[in-house]
Amino acid sequence: MLNENWKKKIGGGQLEFNGTYAYTVSREDGKTEQLIYVPLHKATASLAYAYKGFSGYYRHVFNGEVFTSTDNAYNLDAYNVSGIGAEYNFKVLSGIALGAQANNLWNEEYQNVIMRPMPGRYYNMYLNFKF
Repeated sequence: MLNENWKKKIGGGQLEFNGTYAYTVSREDGKTEQLIYVPLHKATASLAYAYKGFSGYYRHVFNGEVFTSTDNAYNLDAYNVSGIGAEYNFKVLSGIALGAQANNLWNEEYQNVIMRPMPGRYYNMYLNFKF
């Protein structure tokens, strides 16, 4: 597994990049077939910027092809999914954060389990209270 982290102060805030890549061979002893639902290739990347109480990010996931049968005869295609979001942490009201996200930003059609399609683009807004 490869893991890359990078941070840089820019304009009073901080820009941060994180990335991972994994090549996973997963087999039962004595067999040549890849285990079901374990991708050979998986990669993630995120880019975030934080300034005072505000933060924003872009995240991307690549999940390689996976097999859905033990003889590796059936598979689910690889997919790319990304999201974007922003959050504000209130200074006056410590422990309160307001945020919004757009998930599956590019409206990718994909399945991570056979016969279970994942949602298209969807949005999430939240208000978190920490005590």
